[in-house]
Amino acid sequence: MAKRSKARRAKSSRSKKEKSKIKYAPLKGTVFGISIIGFLTAIYLFDRLGPTWGITLGLFFLILFIASLISLIRGPISAQTER
Repeated sequence: MAKRSKARRAKSSRSKKEKSKIKYAPLKGTVFGISIIGFLTAIYLFDRLGPTWGITLGLFFLILFIASLISLIRGPISAQTER
């Protein structure tokens, strides 16, 4: 029975390690700015664009904003800032 419990612990520790191997791409600050401006523009022009385009563009820029936040929080430090 001791062998089985060790095997289970090894499996669970491997799965936790594999999940933490996600690599985040560093995004520039302009992506963050473009996502904010694009989202606000999509909201402002919602009536002129129509509901389909307004929701689509709003969702696109919202996803871009979330990706830039993840990149800021978890992204690797670039070589320029390490100097």
